[in-house]
Amino acid sequence: FNSSDQKEESRLPEYLQIDIAPSLAFLSGVDIPRSSYGLVIPEILSILSTQDRIQALLYNANQLAGLAPAGSRGNQLLQDVRHLLNTNAILEDVEEMLMSSLKEMQNSLVANVASFDLYILALAVIMILSSALITPSMLMNPLRLFLALNITMAAHCLICSAVSSSLCSMNAVNAMLLVLQAMVISCSTAVMLVKNELRHFFSHPNIPFILLHAVSLLSSSFIEEEHQTFYFFTVTILCINLFSNLKNRK
Repeated sequence: FNSSDQKEESRLPEYLQIDIAPSLAFLSGVDIPRSSYGLVIPEILSILSTQDRIQALLYNANQLAGLAPAGSRGNQLLQDVRHLLNTNAILEDVEEMLMSSLKEMQNSLVANVASFDLYILALAVIMILSSALITPSMLMNPLRLFLALNITMAAHCLICSAVSSSLCSMNAVNAMLLVLQAMVISCSTAVMLVKNELRHFFSHPNIPFILLHAVSLLSSSFIEEEHQTFYFFTVTILCINLFSNLKNRK
């Protein structure tokens, strides 16, 4: 064997994080969670007979079929598998087709989950960072708000012509978001032009957590709970500041 063949043989199989839940459910003898997109890891089923493996995979496939689109290729393959089970088909061929059905259904489900609206994510990050600069008195300048709204609408039209986003469909909710975005950006821009205010902004102890929280919104993992850590630390610091101020007043 050459070195490339040896590397190919020594490479360990890779599985998704979402495959852990159904695999643990199978080992524990409990039902696979209804909303799970995972597959039972095939190596776990290797100790079973071919007939038992097909039954276990068929259970996993029926669970995924309730989540996958009705006309997907995975569902069509599953229908073919059910037809073959009523014939004298070779069990190994049925198992192979069943695995293909499972992978097709998982791919279709994961593809829908992994599609992110980058425009909304970027807008959320900008608004979180900008909101830290706002004070109520800044919202009383109608000329600044009018100019910011026009600039926001112009940028919105340019972005929607380049990317697809649910924010590009005009409705009452999206219109309110655009107005809010204009208010936040106009106020934060006014503050950033004043050096003293900007220096005070970066010296605030909560700002690092606000920045980290904004970045955590761009997370692409299946868990997507990283931002909860920053919520905890930010609220903790706010509580400490509150109790310190109350103690000093006494």
